[in-house]
Amino acid sequence: MTDDLATQIRQYYETAAPPVGAEEAVERHTVRVGERSKRPSRLGWFGRHPAAAVSAAAMVTLLLVGGALWAVSSDPTPSNPVAPVVEVTGESFCELHRWGTWTGDELPGGFYAQQRGQRNLCPTETSDPRVSGSWEVALNCDYSLEGDIIVGQCWGTLEAVGDRGGWIGTFQATTASSVEAPDDIFHIIDADAVGWGEYVGLRFVHRIEGTDLMTVTGQIGPVDVLGPPTTESP
Repeated sequence: MTDDLATQIRQYYETAAPPVGAEEAVERHTVRVGERSKRPSRLGWFGRHPAAAVSAAAMVTLLLVGGALWAVSSDPTPSNPVAPVVEVTGESFCELHRWGTWTGDELPGGFYAQQRGQRNLCPTETSDPRVSGSWEVALNCDYSLEGDIIVGQCWGTLEAVGDRGGWIGTFQATTASSVEAPDDIFHIIDADAVGWGEYVGLRFVHRIEGTDLMTVTGQIGPVDVLGPPTTESP
């Protein structure tokens, strides 16, 4: 874990409210979007082993699904030959779509050392409709215990499909949660995607950060301005 990410994670836990108990954590993060779910949410992009969720007060998912992926465009004609660089802000909220596999040593809080092949759906609302909608994420994580903090080093792919085109890319991330409140997962996710269809030639570089409803900040711009994608999976 890099020094700047480690510092941000430590600052988060130093300034956050005191850890809550298991039942309070479940109640605190119960989904808040009406009748679409009665289940408490598993925070953010990443979660614990399903066996651990069963052993908790209630089965916890990663977050709410925001709907199906957008339809694929039938007209892939590029429309951004001289597109400017645009700043993007917004929010993202994810839900478990399909469990992956968990192997290795069991860690406090119900984590296991390796998480592979999990898939999430992440409805995202931003200031730019080109990158708003549902993103599908495939992720892998290696977890370790650093003092009383469970740290995840994660990577994977992400994709969005819209009626005018779509995006495909990769991400790297660091997650952290305390042993006392393992459901309160803090994320720092650096993602890099390139466009296709009407978005061909564009690059979307962004950071997703937070616990439950995460913030999105980044830029959309031509590849020849922002440069080629740099985020790589191990």
